[in-house]
Amino acid sequence: MNSTNRYLDQFCTDLLFQDKDTDKVFYGLDDIEGESEIIIVEGEMDKLSMEEVAFVIVSVPNGAPAQVSTKDLPPEDKASCIILATDGDLPGQALAEELARRLGKERCWRVKWPKSYEVNHFKDTNEVRYQCLYI
Repeated sequence: MNSTNRYLDQFCTDLLFQDKDTDKVFYGLDDIEGESEIIIVEGEMDKLSMEEVAFVIVSVPNGAPAQVSTKDLPPEDKASCIILATDGDLPGQALAEELARRLGKERCWRVKWPKSYEVNHFKDTNEVRYQCLYI
């Protein structure tokens, strides 16, 4: 089992560490067991943000990795609708394409984040949530 540790250093830099030599699995994989519709996000904070509005969510390990292991993917025969809510940046878009290719493009849907006042589009779920709560 893998665990993630997050804290601030003396310069208030956000530090994120995961245990070495552990299997990297989707965060929340047990939450989607038996579900026909799931949402895949890119980070643990995105998963937690979407859970607050009662969605069934799973997050890829380590954000947008270079490649996703097939053993970590949701079971092929279970979910009929998979919503890919990865980040709107280039690594997130590449991750969404790779997940759709592996899971079957015919059952995958891609989230396009809404426009933001500060930038062209929001980056991810957590950014949308934060902006909506604190405006």
